[in-house]
Amino acid sequence: MQIKSTQIINNQIIEAETRQPLHSDEGGNDMILLNLYPQITFQTLLGFGGAMTEASGYVLSQLPEDERKRVIESYYSKEGLGYTLARTHMDSCDFSLGNYCADDVPGDSGFVHFSLERDLKHIIPFLRYAREIAGELKLFMAPWSPPAYMKTNNCRNYGGELKPEYYGTWARYMAHYIKEYEKLGLPVFCISTQNEPKSTQTWDSCIYSAAQERDFILNYLRPALNELGLSTIIMIWDHNKERMLERSENIIDDKTNGIVGAIGFHWYTGDHFEAISLTHRRFPDKLLISTEACVEYSRHSREDAHRHAALYAHDIIGGLNNGMHGFID
Repeated sequence: MQIKSTQIINNQIIEAETRQPLHSDEGGNDMILLNLYPQITFQTLLGFGGAMTEASGYVLSQLPEDERKRVIESYYSKEGLGYTLARTHMDSCDFSLGNYCADDVPGDSGFVHFSLERDLKHIIPFLRYAREIAGELKLFMAPWSPPAYMKTNNCRNYGGELKPEYYGTWARYMAHYIKEYEKLGLPVFCISTQNEPKSTQTWDSCIYSAAQERDFILNYLRPALNELGLSTIIMIWDHNKERMLERSENIIDDKTNGIVGAIGFHWYTGDHFEAISLTHRRFPDKLLISTEACVEYSRHSREDAHRHAALYAHDIIGGLNNGMHGFID
């Protein structure tokens, strides 16, 4: 390596070029070397972001206004982390203050009883401010459960499935929800079919097989979005990494390829970076977004902040090295 150095000898400034050896082994092989190849590029990075849930909004609402703004600015301003993505839930989720939905009245096809009261209190104001200071905000949204009356178990919680006779109703509900957000100045960039469709939880959850998810997006959700003039991208899977390739292959075909725009995944079952890489190679035109990650204190100590940071760094770097386009915490 050639280095230009400046030395002072006998009160005179002397510039000289010297050669400084790299850290090499006895055979002259470079042992520590950083190579940069700017001419070789990979996927385009969509960005980073966080989740705006009713729970986080409630916590923010307890702060004085200046502190509340400072927290959001630390994430979404250009002087902060520069986040450009956000994810929120359609109706309640496990990060809500309790179960709720915007319209739980059976037969209300005109959405007369539809209300975003809960979202307007603890979610929408903070999303609006994040969008204002970020300049650009791509909003991801996911349902955790349809209204209870639409499900086989008549409950928002404990899994269950969407009753076949309500596929059309639920799709129109989702489209209406997105349209109402758009009217409030918050266009939804991407909507998931279902958060974690293979997970039965004690909180809001709903099960879809790959065949059910394909049928729903092809015959109900995309037509419902189109009817309201919504260009919102449809995301499939939105569950853990290890099954993302086979799930995608069971949904994306000649009929659905133009409908599916994104594949979401979570980090809770481990690295599985090869699943991201293979999915990226198999479906290079689809956005691959890590939509959910959080440190679970049931598995990790609350006090070990450095280890938590390392978990995030490891997952983000592994994802980016294998075709990931964005990461939402």
